[in-house]
This record gives sequence, structure tokens and C-alpha cells, in this order.
Amino acid sequence: MPSQSGRDVVVMHLPDGDTIIELRPDFVPPSGGGRSGQFVKNLIGPPKSAFRSPKPGRVWVTNAQGQIILDIENDRTKLVQPTTGFQEKRDPTPQERDLVLRLWRK
Repeated sequence: MPSQSGRDVVVMHLPDGDTIIELRPDFVPPSGGGRSGQFVKNLIGPPKSAFRSPKPGRVWVTNAQGQIILDIENDRTKLVQPTTGFQEKRDPTPQERDLVLRLWRK
């Protein structure tokens, strides 16, 4: 489903409720999350968006303030508490795996 900007959107089931997330294959974050991900908690991106991280095969999802709240790969999803860091790690949902495929397909 396209948004008003013409980009694809998905409805994601996030910890704080269902949210419309815009897919942003055009957005490239200015820096990565650090070797162990220590910088992810402070990175800012487009609000309510999913975009590729600098590491191939990884997708970040942001909240309404543009803070990263999900760090997704094919084999795991990490919940991110903005300004605090990583929370639990779990298997990705089919919808999260689909985001990785859609944003990283060649």
C-alpha cells in the first residue's frame, strides 16, 4: 500500500500498538550502530519508518520521534529502548522478515 509520498507502507504490530510504517529504501543512515550496537540507542532516522542499516541484511524501524525501536535481521529481532539500549532478542515475525526482503532485495 503506498503512502501520500508514494512510498510503500505497512501496518506493524509494535509494543506500543499498531503503527503505519513507511518503507524508506532511499534513506541511508549517516552512521552505523557501532561494533556491538552501542550507538543504536541514540541514532535518529525518519519517523515511523523502516530502512536499511549500514550492515547488509539488517533493517531498523523507528517510532514517531525517529528513534530506533527495532533492529531486524532474518534470524533475530532485537527490541531497542531509545537512549537505553537493546532489550530482549527474539525470532523475527514473518512481517519483520518480509521487511528485510523488501528493503534489501536487489
